[in-house]
Amino acid sequence: MRLLEQGGFEVGDTFSCRGFDTWLPFKFVGGINKERPNATDLEAARAFAEGLRAQIGAES
Repeated sequence: MRLLEQGGFEVGDTFSCRGFDTWLPFKFVGGINKERPNATDLEAARAFAEGLRAQIGAES
């Protein structure tokens, strides 16, 4: 986020969700969060994006 702001971009808000991860040491057990992002995560992302759109008054 700081890099975007340093580049002159305005960051209005942030969104995050869990995702499939195979970084060490998780690689040895086949990874974690294997079912992520799931439908609930995607719906939360959609709602977040719609909220941002409403904040800036953009049309779809």
